[in-house]
Amino acid sequence: MKGLILFVAICGGVLASAAPSRILFVAGEPSHGWNEHEFPAGCEVLADALNASGLGVEAAVSRGWPEWPGAFDGVAAVVIYCDGGADHVAEGRVEALRALRGRGVGFAFLHYALEPESEALAGFMSEAIGGYFDLNWSVNPVWELKDSTLGDGAATKGVSPLEIVDEWYYHMRFREDGGFEPILSGLPPMNSLGADGLRSGNAAVRAALEAGELQHLAWVRIGEKGQRGLGFTGGHFHHNWNDPDFRKLVLNGIAWTAGASLPEAGVVSDFPNIVTYKTVEEAIARDSFADVKVHLALDPQLLNTPGRGNMTLLQQAVMRKKNAIALYLLEQGADPNARTGSGQTTAHLAVTRRLPELCRALAEAGVDLGARDKQGWTALHLAAAKNQADTVAALLEAGADVNALSDAGGTPLHEAAASGGEEVLSLLLEAGVDASVVSSHGVTALDLANEYQNAAALKLLQ
Repeated sequence: MKGLILFVAICGGVLASAAPSRILFVAGEPSHGWNEHEFPAGCEVLADALNASGLGVEAAVSRGWPEWPGAFDGVAAVVIYCDGGADHVAEGRVEALRALRGRGVGFAFLHYALEPESEALAGFMSEAIGGYFDLNWSVNPVWELKDSTLGDGAATKGVSPLEIVDEWYYHMRFREDGGFEPILSGLPPMNSLGADGLRSGNAAVRAALEAGELQHLAWVRIGEKGQRGLGFTGGHFHHNWNDPDFRKLVLNGIAWTAGASLPEAGVVSDFPNIVTYKTVEEAIARDSFADVKVHLALDPQLLNTPGRGNMTLLQQAVMRKKNAIALYLLEQGADPNARTGSGQTTAHLAVTRRLPELCRALAEAGVDLGARDKQGWTALHLAAAKNQADTVAALLEAGADVNALSDAGGTPLHEAAASGGEEVLSLLLEAGVDASVVSSHGVTALDLANEYQNAAALKLLQ
């Protein structure tokens, strides 16, 4: 419901007689779909962190502009995180904003909220925080911030330089009198610019990048009467609040804007466990180790529950050759002996994808190297049939039985005799395979070598 607001009790450690500094988040409606512009959820993450910080602040979130009497009573800072332009929650409310600032209230504008529609709101942003997003001047590309520069002061306490992908706005329209202090700057790559357009590129921003001018991505301002302000151009992707330095910089800035005194470590907050991708299967497919961990932290039952294609997460990781994720899943207790529809264990799958090191790890985790698939083969039979010398060596080192029989009564040497090379055949023979075994089809390995005219096998078996 628009304007619904809930104040959460502050954590212990603050004297009951000390009135907390109130911070009001005004969140716009989500506008870009999954993981983008999730303004209410982002505000809740930040408000919860501030309420648990022990700094003596009381943060609350209003979904939409609060319209009831007394909504701003006692507020020390207002944080606006919403769509910009015509959909800006503060458009048409500049008089109310100025009245609040006149009372000493601080303001923070995050991401798209930095783009005003009207000259009046642009003027207020310039007064309150020192700058704003100006069409045909500022740009809003997605790019990876590297080699960032941090400013001095309370807002950067405990923050390390950021390296993170976001829709970082830059070339902002700042006050001509320089009445602001950068707290996060970087040099965007030239390829972050598109063709000239309202938000994509222009001659001025190209010249600035060519000249190597640092672009300010976050900044603070102290007004004529001590009012504080914060501008932060990131915050497009909701999962970026997982990043501890990204999160701390904004939390520090908001707490500072509200007049809170910050410790040297800055605002300390818990990892919020925000997923990047909708499903853990997608996280595996995209090789997002961090996101797999978040999904499992939120729902441990996912670990051994068959999902897409009726495959477990470990099976999916093996099939997609995501070794690091597979190893993590094993550490968490993933079952290496879960079977696929064709009766294969993860050892069979690792052979299929030629992952010898993973075969070793699976063996250490307890995979049954003697298990047969629906074709009647162990993982070693499969590796021999595929002529994978490195995988055969790994399986033998891990304890695979070189004389295990398939459902057809053949050893791995039978499979190698048909199509294997000299290295695989030698590995099996050196491991002690019995070349005299006769399969249920009445043939030895040598018989198969003759049938398929495998020169390497004939050389070693005759």
